[in-house]
Amino acid sequence: MVLFSFFNPRTGQLFLKVIHTSVWAGQKRLGQLAKWKTAEEVAALVRSLPVEEQPKQIVVTRKGMLDPLEVHLPDFPNIVIKGSELQLPFQACLKIEKFGDLILKATEPQMVLYNIYDDWLKSISSYTTFSHIVLILRALHVNNEKAKMLLKPDKTIITETHHIWPSLNDEQWLKVECALRDLILSDYAKKNNVNTSALTQSKMRDIILGAEIAPPSQQRQQIAEIEKQSRETTQLTAVTTRTTNVHGDELIITTTSPYEQQAFASKTDWRVREISATNLYLRVNHIYVNSDDIKVSIVIASLQLQ
Repeated sequence: MVLFSFFNPRTGQLFLKVIHTSVWAGQKRLGQLAKWKTAEEVAALVRSLPVEEQPKQIVVTRKGMLDPLEVHLPDFPNIVIKGSELQLPFQACLKIEKFGDLILKATEPQMVLYNIYDDWLKSISSYTTFSHIVLILRALHVNNEKAKMLLKPDKTIITETHHIWPSLNDEQWLKVECALRDLILSDYAKKNNVNTSALTQSKMRDIILGAEIAPPSQQRQQIAEIEKQSRETTQLTAVTTRTTNVHGDELIITTTSPYEQQAFASKTDWRVREISATNLYLRVNHIYVNSDDIKVSIVIASLQLQ
């Protein structure tokens, strides 16, 4: 059984195409065949849509799908096809009961349409709803069982028959989103041996969206390489030049002066400072201050990830 999804982030429409195993009977190289079959189905779906609803841009979450799509969509030169650097967790849709039951009960290929936003667009923008969906799917991908428990914290919360997600009010959703965010960040911190309190807001966003983030060990290596490059540029290097004068005599000149060889290097290299900032907590694990010289105050901060 193979499943591919075609998702419109503006409206929340999710087209699910279930391809039954009978289609692959007797076939070999199923990985390559699945890519080209998916591209064929996407092209058929685009052709079936009205002109005003056809997408202006298709973002492929798997780079191996770029070539098959370009081959199958020559009739749509105005559609931009591009890959994504984000590892969006749409495969987590298979862990949702409604989608899982549909796939298990399928006896033939079929195309179904869902609105994965439920009725959220009545009160919030499509950008915010897309962020919510990515957060939920990322949590399901990280820890399926715990994420489902967070989505339904008690038995009084139900899921309506025409909805995909539990029916929660704004206050409940806020608590659930904070819990899902903490679940994702704690999983990342555990795998990379870092402290969640040391993560910046931009790094939290990249973790949830699935952007590639270098672990601290690689960041320290990058700092060392940059510092090594800056040291090498300051050392004198002998340069040998072979020229010919107007009389036809060949001249060989060797110089060690940095004339016309100097490369500009800022004293405040932003690359070193940017990489160092993410590792600040590693260098300030132990800070000692004299309590006699400071006044005690209490600051209460509330952080919320939108």
